[in-house]
Amino acid sequence: MATAEELELTARAGRPASEFPDRLFPTVYADGVASLTPGPGVVRFVLYRIDPNVFGRGGAVSNPIGQVAMSFYGFAQSAIFFRRQLEAMIEQKVITRETVDQIEADFDRAAAAAAAATKEAGEPRK
Repeated sequence: MATAEELELTARAGRPASEFPDRLFPTVYADGVASLTPGPGVVRFVLYRIDPNVFGRGGAVSNPIGQVAMSFYGFAQSAIFFRRQLEAMIEQKVITRETVDQIEADFDRAAAAAAAATKEAGEPRK
């Protein structure tokens, strides 16, 4: 059931509260995507969240929290949607182009390090 404040906000937006998910609608918080695996006509990816180490050993740990499976069409459509939303957020100054460029550089560095570690692990020891 919507609160009076929620009804007022949605009325101002010109749409009834019934058109919006209520507070019980499931929400998943993720810090990113840990992996992606394409299959026959489908793409699966695993979401992760960074949590504190509950055992008090070291820093935070990355924990898988869920998997999403989508058709190729749905995945491509979602990628386009997110790309366009990111561009709109830059135009609206929600995030700066410099911040996005830094995030991309960080991602590229991490991907290169992971690829190098994978290659090194596959080579015979001398």
